[in-house]
Amino acid sequence: MVKMKTLLITILILFSFESNSQKTIRIIPEVIEYKKVDTISLDLHIYKPLNFDNSKKYKTIIFFHGGGWRNGNPRQFRRHAMYFASRGMIAITPEYRLFNTHGTSPLNCVQDANAVMNFIKKNANNLGINSKEIVVSGGSAGGHLALTTAFWNISSVIPKALILFNPVTDTSPKGFGFKRNLDDAFQISPIHNIGKNYPPSIILIGTDDKVTPLQNINEFKRVVEEKGGRCDVVSYDGQKHGFFNSQKYFKKTTYEVDKFLSSLGFLNGEPSIYSQYQ
Repeated sequence: MVKMKTLLITILILFSFESNSQKTIRIIPEVIEYKKVDTISLDLHIYKPLNFDNSKKYKTIIFFHGGGWRNGNPRQFRRHAMYFASRGMIAITPEYRLFNTHGTSPLNCVQDANAVMNFIKKNANNLGINSKEIVVSGGSAGGHLALTTAFWNISSVIPKALILFNPVTDTSPKGFGFKRNLDDAFQISPIHNIGKNYPPSIILIGTDDKVTPLQNINEFKRVVEEKGGRCDVVSYDGQKHGFFNSQKYFKKTTYEVDKFLSSLGFLNGEPSIYSQYQ
């Protein structure tokens, strides 16, 4: 039995009326330890759907936060997690080791992402997760981690889809973070490890992104499609790195993600993002 770190027995759902026309569904997550390295405890923050039923198995989406493998917090994707839980999925925001806090490398972050997938595989029944219906997402360095779950030391839990917000797709000298990955740059570089079974993906990117330039994203798309995969790219004029964190583009990008997941059969009905956040 998986032990919860908090004493939250069930999800507490609060309805916050921020204006007469806006209704935001707020869900307090369960917090569960998935890995311990020496004295470092790493947790999953698990947002369950409304009217969660212990007898059912749910489609699940995992969000890895960004921060250049140096810093960041799972709260970055709290709004996304609550939204997709309200749409009937289990949503998870993992912690992972960071350079500024733990002195770790990007490879250590990749190892933690892999540990998340293995933990979910082992504990899927207890968590109410359908381990064959998992979507992995992330932003920037978190997008890189999401990508690595599709090729690095793959467990039997392989993502069925990837949702990528201005992701790092290349850690070679042509990409981002090479100096932090000197020994492992090509081993953990997504564009250099795309296989024939690469899952369908969507990338949301600003045209003025200087960290993960649109040029790099388009090259990644080209390589994926050359291998027979699907890689949708939605670009936003004049937007810079991390644009999706603003309220305006949180709604716009979430709407696109909702439609993409609906096209794959993960969601039913129309997106409700604009009725929740007006």
